[in-house]
Formats: sequence, structure tokens, C-alpha cells
Amino acid sequence: MNKANFFTILLFLYFSSYGQNINKVEVYYSYLLDFSNAPEYKINSRLIADAQSSIFEMDHIGKLETEFTITNETENNEFSNNTNIVVPSEENEYVYKNFIENVVNYSDVISFKEFFILEQIPKLNWSLTQEKKALLGYECFKATTLFRGRKYEAFYTTDIAISNGPWLFHGLPGLILEINCIEANDLKFKIQAYSIKQLKVDNFEIDNPYQKKGKISWDDFLGLYQKKYDQTIRDNMTPNGPGYSLVKKSIMTYIED
Repeated sequence: MNKANFFTILLFLYFSSYGQNINKVEVYYSYLLDFSNAPEYKINSRLIADAQSSIFEMDHIGKLETEFTITNETENNEFSNNTNIVVPSEENEYVYKNFIENVVNYSDVISFKEFFILEQIPKLNWSLTQEKKALLGYECFKATTLFRGRKYEAFYTTDIAISNGPWLFHGLPGLILEINCIEANDLKFKIQAYSIKQLKVDNFEIDNPYQKKGKISWDDFLGLYQKKYDQTIRDNMTPNGPGYSLVKKSIMTYIED
């Protein structure tokens, strides 16, 4: 084999594998939440992820449209080294995962008061299947899991070898492009990707928007919720029983039936 043919083969192998070697992504998802006793709620959301960390943003205030703001952007639309990805506003809701430190930071609410929860990244036990479908041109496989009182199905692609996904979901052998809550008559919950691109950044850090916030554990949050729930029941007791109660279930179960 002459030298010219040798380098031609190397070049072919490089470009053939390049499309599968995606390790930093920006994914836009539609986020649908529909309880049986409340109006349908649909917003845009976005995941920025690599193998070390990620941030998932839920756009409650309508600022998330197309492009994500990245500092130190160069004129040719490439990105320089040591770039920080900065979230544009703390008014939105975020889920920050750090796989190096094995922690996740996110917010939740009890009676209109916001709490910032810091816990170890929850371990999800997935059941893998051979069922598959195409999403955004990627072959995606189905998996299911039980997580905090609800059952979910996910569709993930092994073509993007980032074991992550929107919200608190992660742990599959590829990037999650769709999540659905199943076997729940009172809730329709669906997150589905509608845009995805590779980030051409050699080295970047994702800021934690809750870094300077006071944090509590998940167990402490559940304790506060239970206390508030019991107080609400007592304060609204009638001769025929409780006249008002907090919602017992959301995307996660706060109080077991």
C-alpha cells in the first residue's frame, strides 16, 4: 500500500467516526406538564451537557428562544478554550448535575416558598428494551424506570454517548431525547427534543446558578413538606373531614398514599 492510499484510508476513518464522537451537546426540548385538575402547561427547555456536568433550564419566563449565550465567542462562530457557559437569568428553573462530585442541585416549592435542594445524584434502575423509534434522525431505544412514585419511559440514542438527559434523568447508555410519564391517570408529563447540536468547545465549565443559594437535602425538604401538609389539614378540618389539602403528588411523590 502506497503512502497516498494509506492517508486516504485514515482520513476516511476519521470522518466516518467523527459524527459518533459527540461529547458536548446543546439540546432543546418541549416540556409538557398536564395535571387532570389544572390547565396544560407547555414551555421550552434546554440541556447543556458533557460527561462531567450539565444544566437543564426550564423557561418559565419566555426568554429561551433559539441560541444559548456563551461567553468568549469568536468571530468565526467557533469557541475558544476555557469557556464558561453562563445561564442568562435566575428567574427560570434549573437542574444542575455534577457527575464529578456526584451531586444535583435544583429548586422546589412548598406553599409558594422556594427551596434549593442539594443531594447525591439519584440512582435510576432502568429496564432496557429493544423497542425503538427515530427522533431527530437518531435511532432511539426505549427504557423504563420507577422514580419517586411514578413510572417513566425514556428514548435514548447510543449515537451520542453522553449518559444524561433532561430534568433529573440520566444513567442510560446514551443521551435521552424523550421522557414520558406512564401509568398515571392524573398526569401527562412529556419532554421531547426538537433541536440538537454539538458544541465545538475544547474545554468549558457550566456554572451552577444555585451556587450561592442556601441549600437543604431532599430528606429535609420532604420533612418540611410533610409538616406543612399536616398543618394545612389541621387548619382546614371540618366536621366532615378536611376541607382543603395540598397536592400530594407532582412529578415526584412527596407523600406516600
